[in-house]
Amino acid sequence: VDKPCTDHLSATKLHHAFNDASEECYILAMPLLHLTGPAGLIFVTWAILGLLLAAVGLAARRAFGSNRIDADSLWQDFWMGLALTLLALQLWHLFLPVNWVPLGLLALVGSIALIRFRREVGGLLLEFGLGDKWAAAATFLVWLWFANLSMAPTEVFDTGMYHMPVVVWSKAYAIVPGLGNLHGRLAFNNSHLLLGAMLDTGLWSGRAVHITSGLFLFALVGRFIPAGMRLARRQARPADAFDFVLLAGVIHLALRGNIVSYSPDLAVTAVAFAAGSILYRWLTERQSQISGSYSLLVIVTLLISAVTIKLTIFGFAVSAALMAMALWSREPRDSSLWRRTALSIILLGATLTCVWLF
Repeated sequence: VDKPCTDHLSATKLHHAFNDASEECYILAMPLLHLTGPAGLIFVTWAILGLLLAAVGLAARRAFGSNRIDADSLWQDFWMGLALTLLALQLWHLFLPVNWVPLGLLALVGSIALIRFRREVGGLLLEFGLGDKWAAAATFLVWLWFANLSMAPTEVFDTGMYHMPVVVWSKAYAIVPGLGNLHGRLAFNNSHLLLGAMLDTGLWSGRAVHITSGLFLFALVGRFIPAGMRLARRQARPADAFDFVLLAGVIHLALRGNIVSYSPDLAVTAVAFAAGSILYRWLTERQSQISGSYSLLVIVTLLISAVTIKLTIFGFAVSAALMAMALWSREPRDSSLWRRTALSIILLGATLTCVWLF
């Protein structure tokens, strides 16, 4: 039963309240001083992870041969980096437990990529912060709001019943054949839980539930709020209107409590929103041949990754991927680029599918 706070939690109590599922206080009612540290820590964690994943995705873009670098492409790069990380974690888990080592490797690879592309990424971050100050301020406020919501205790039943046990198993052991015999839900094979296992280390050991799902929403807000501001100024492109409509779904996901959980519903919806946003922009805006081909690769990779998170999206993912590939195949383009794109889709798609099914 919900009830208002009757005492002011100290910073130490708040630190331990991350894991206290019986905490019944409204954290929003706490003094601002008590919120600043933990909420800021969550926000900084999201920001660092976002930069690392975007850098990994940017390195993949350059490996493909696309030199595009702007706000739209960097946002794509985050999602591509996330999809590649999920693939790497599934491969890793076939042989080793998912502990702090994969996180260290992500930090290493992402840091090297950030150093390599520091001027491009730094310029885009400055442009975001200094360009449209109102959009940056609104985005920052929503990020802090979501960080505040992420401090609450989890109330999602499935997270306690089988999401957290899967995270614990994944941290302790490599993939365990027959684990589903203990409980059927342990064999659902939701790939995003490996992300939770990777993040459940160090300061966030036992507390990764407060940052894992929020990372997905963090990235969506960074795209959809500026789109809404452009729409308000009548400077928007059709894709901006599409993105702004999706913002309502993002807020709904945050407010219904899934932001403090390992819920596959939130993760798969966020990935579907990202794939849909990239697909709609790809359909409505002119892009160079190589940028358009790489966008298709990102779209298909995200849709397959969504299936590995939750199988119920299979119908939407397959239909959207087939539609995108059919439209792409009808456009004239260089034969070498066609082969490179088709081969990349086949290799990534087959690897993601086979590793997940294994």
